[in-house]
Amino acid sequence: MGRLSLTKKVLAVFFAILFPILLTIYIVFHKNRIELKDLLIDQLKQVTEEREAYILMYLEMNKSRMLDFSSDDFIVRNLEESGRDEKKAGRLLDEYLTRYKLPLLKVMYRLNVIAAMDGHVIASTRPEYKGRDLSGEEFFRKGLKGLSVTEVSYGETPEVVVSAPIYSRRDSGRVIGVIAGFTELSRFGEFFTGEYIKRLGALTWTPPFQKWETFEVYLVNRDKLMLTESRFIKGAVLKQKVNTPPVRECIERGWEFTGKYADYRGVDVVGASMCMPSLGWTLLAEVDESEVFEPIIWNQRYAIALILVVTGFVTILVLYFVRRVVGQVTAIAGAAGELAKGNYETRVTARSRDELGSLAESFNTMALRIQERTDDLAESEERLRAILDSTVNIIYMKDLEGRHIFVNRAFESVLKMGRDEVYGKTVFDLFPEDAARAFHENDMKALESDRPLEFEETLRLDGAEITTISIKFALKDTRGNKYAVCGVSTDITQLKKTEETLRRSERMLSEAQRIARLGNWHWDIVKNEIHWSDEIYRIFGVGPGDFRATYEAFLSYVHPEDRAAVERAVSDALYRKTGYSIDHRIVLPKGAEKTVHEQGEVAFDPEGNPLSMAGTVQDITERKRAEEELRRLTVELEKRVEERTSELKKTADELASANMEIETFTYSVAHDLRSPLRLIDGFSQLLLRKQKDRLDPGGRDQLDRIRAAVNRMGQLIDDLLNLYHVVRAEITLEEIDLSSMARSIIIDLEKAAPERVVRATVEDGLLAYGDERLIRMVLENLIGNAWKYSSKRKIAEIAFGSEKEGAVFFVHDNGVGFGMESAEEIFEPFHRLHSADEFPGTGVGLATVRRIVQRHNGRVWAESRPNEGSTFYFTLGGEGD
Repeated sequence: MGRLSLTKKVLAVFFAILFPILLTIYIVFHKNRIELKDLLIDQLKQVTEEREAYILMYLEMNKSRMLDFSSDDFIVRNLEESGRDEKKAGRLLDEYLTRYKLPLLKVMYRLNVIAAMDGHVIASTRPEYKGRDLSGEEFFRKGLKGLSVTEVSYGETPEVVVSAPIYSRRDSGRVIGVIAGFTELSRFGEFFTGEYIKRLGALTWTPPFQKWETFEVYLVNRDKLMLTESRFIKGAVLKQKVNTPPVRECIERGWEFTGKYADYRGVDVVGASMCMPSLGWTLLAEVDESEVFEPIIWNQRYAIALILVVTGFVTILVLYFVRRVVGQVTAIAGAAGELAKGNYETRVTARSRDELGSLAESFNTMALRIQERTDDLAESEERLRAILDSTVNIIYMKDLEGRHIFVNRAFESVLKMGRDEVYGKTVFDLFPEDAARAFHENDMKALESDRPLEFEETLRLDGAEITTISIKFALKDTRGNKYAVCGVSTDITQLKKTEETLRRSERMLSEAQRIARLGNWHWDIVKNEIHWSDEIYRIFGVGPGDFRATYEAFLSYVHPEDRAAVERAVSDALYRKTGYSIDHRIVLPKGAEKTVHEQGEVAFDPEGNPLSMAGTVQDITERKRAEEELRRLTVELEKRVEERTSELKKTADELASANMEIETFTYSVAHDLRSPLRLIDGFSQLLLRKQKDRLDPGGRDQLDRIRAAVNRMGQLIDDLLNLYHVVRAEITLEEIDLSSMARSIIIDLEKAAPERVVRATVEDGLLAYGDERLIRMVLENLIGNAWKYSSKRKIAEIAFGSEKEGAVFFVHDNGVGFGMESAEEIFEPFHRLHSADEFPGTGVGLATVRRIVQRHNGRVWAESRPNEGSTFYFTLGGEGD
């Protein structure tokens, strides 16, 4: 089929062109109708989202204020002191809230500080609310648990309450009160009238949809009642029920709704809703349907007129086009111009199959390929930027003059600089001169090198020092010319701090072990490898290179006379699973001897085979010498007493002198023992706190065991000193109210363990003569033991009374009891019937009781049966020895 000329084609088109034009007009009209409806709904959704953002922004702002107020030092301090003087604290808080805090909130008209224990109002910016009990209010209960927003309506007007807990500074984590801010719900209408926007600083505000007379935005609560004023019904707040589909969808399902429905007046409207589930609110924007679709009727009229106009216009155009075929060429030229400007989506309609049609198709093909390549390039760049922005490393590029041409998000986050602040600037514009000079020198080295270079770089910003490992390299174009330098930096600031902290902790642990003469060791039984700490090498007098690090090498240092005992203790620990604790002598390389105390525990595999053993070594040479000296002095003193009974006066003087020496020695030993114990406990606690995350469970358990042993030894020293003080103390006789003293001791015990259920009875009017301080020690030990050994009873019973008309006093309990074969042994020092794990103690308390009673010319004894409780009796003669 031959090609038709352009003239014939134009004439043929003239007869066929009207139908597609009319069809196009109809399609456009129909599409416009749909788009107009969708546009209205989108605009309504935009209005609801905007108003929802205002409300949420307002609530978040007030929540931030409440969090800030809850941590205010003045409020926390006065609330903690309110237990002493609540009126004074309330008065100070009233003035402080009114003067300094309420002006910051602007729209909140009242602030309350509420006590956590009973919920009554301690302080308020409204005096009439002070003293009210709000413990049953939902906002108070939520405020105790955390930051919350609550709708309330118990007062004169509905309100929204933002409440937050106030935590104690003394007892971290304990809630001591709740601070609450109240806003009238009527204030929320300001979000729809523009008053809130103007308050934020806007000079003008144009209401949305001001051309619609029936447009309305309002809030509905979870009870389906209006929270803001209605445009059509006056006094609708909390009175007008809104049971429309959007409200039901939000409340029942949490779904947002857009479309047509009947509103609360029963009128068909087009609306959109936003759900606020945290408050149970629904935000709605609506316009009457009749008003919305009025423009569409006019569009229909315009379409008919357009058809008539287009028909006439096409007739004229066709006639004109016959003469001016060049119009097609002009269109192609215009499209080419748009393409040159970067509008790659421009196309030319090919209306013919002649040369002009071929030219148009070629042009469209060319434009399509350019657009595809441009889109591919943009997508590739976007992928690269997404990857670079997602990495935690700092990445940047600089041109040959040092100006930044790219930075990723990590650069902005770590250095706290936005891209707009960085692009086009050099390091000398952004950083201190010394750091900028170092950065620039490293950049130049990277540009000169043909391979990536690594640098450690340091920058101080806002008083904080940032250390990075930077890899820098030159970027080249397709011809191999360098056009930029790229850097990839990793922030190692925290790693540096962690390494320094670890080194400091290791030094402190080593120093603590040196001061306490206590070292730790680990024996890998499977490999037969032993690891010693530095202090053990010092104790054994060898260097790490001189020790073969095996079990046999360790035994070679043990004194030959003690070697069998050590091997037996190790064997028992490995195969009988007993504890490893032994004192033995060691022989140093130069022949000197020391005495050490070793303690350790064995780790077993699931089959019970020993895997490793860890423990400590303490140099107790001086302590052993002191003990030997003490025993020698004691033997010598007894010998002198027996030999020189006839020389009583002279012996008494010598005995007094010896006692003074023993006293000095005892306190000296106690002091010398306490010093390393305090150091061990302090450094162990510091190590646990600072290196908790780096220690494995075994290491933390070993440190816990060390601290527990230190505490037990400290308590033992205190008890021994108390016993010695009881022996030497001067006695002052006076009348003592034993009943009052016993009640005071029981009250203190109840305060220390309020969770226990104890039935305590004290006989009234029990009096005695004696030294008040010493007699208190007697009752504290006896009642304390009754309290301790009855702790496993669901309901403990403790009684203090007298027999034989007040001549004999007793303390009775329903605790675990004991057999009478041990009735005398329990008064001996360090004699205990139960392990420290079952009932803590040192075994010195009852020995102290017996010595005090004896010094008052009295006696003490006990009656008991296993699991049937115990009764301890004592008498007081009233005269000191």
